Amino acid sequence: MNKTPSFQDSFNDSAPLLKAVALCKSFHIGTRRLEILRDISLEIKRGEFIALQGASGAGKSTLLNLLAGLDLPDNGFVQIDGIRTDKISNSELSDIRNLKIGFIFQSYHLLPDFDALENVSIPARIARRPAFETRRRAIQLLEQVGLKDRMTHRPSELSGGEQQRVAIARALINNPPLIIADEPTGNLDSLTGGEILELLLRLCHQEQSTLLMATHDPLIANRADRSLHIADGKLDESPLCPSK
Repeated sequence: MNKTPSFQDSFNDSAPLLKAVALCKSFHIGTRRLEILRDISLEIKRGEFIALQGASGAGKSTLLNLLAGLDLPDNGFVQIDGIRTDKISNSELSDIRNLKIGFIFQSYHLLPDFDALENVSIPARIARRPAFETRRRAIQLLEQVGLKDRMTHRPSELSGGEQQRVAIARALINNPPLIIADEPTGNLDSLTGGEILELLLRLCHQEQSTLLMATHDPLIANRADRSLHIADGKLDESPLCPSK
């Protein structure tokens, strides 16, 4: 795979866009307490592409959910664009998720009764953006992801790769500064997965979005500015690639 220029080339602000301090998370299975994350701290600067690695069940998805405000830590806190998510109301947290974060799930999570254009438009509609502006932006994004002729198709009428393209467009519609992707190519064959990765990297660079991606693929991690690795509930960081 070709190297992607560092997203940071377009940014001058060195303040972290995303910060986590001493995150801990456990779950209870019956009477058993299962500790997933232990004392995890990290900072991600604007414009970075960060790869998050770890074995299945290591806690990658759990960490991403905490960082995105989809779940709450047992201890510690998350700060997004200078705002501590534990110090705001649920309504304000919803606004942060809607406007500051675009989340791309492995299983797409598209609404089955909505067509591609409607699915992409949902975050902008929640943000109460003007209807004309929302439609124009959604059409533009669907054209950028190669779905110009599939806008009126529902998810059941789209392939897995096409559904993930819709999900990418949906994540970008509000121009969020942070894109979080949870193994976005995990349900796709290698050829389609490679195309989706290239598309995601290109669009995030164009939109000047910071990208945090969970992945099992070392080739993807090698493209990143930094690689974080979860094992035994702890987070380790790999150095920058020598070629960057």
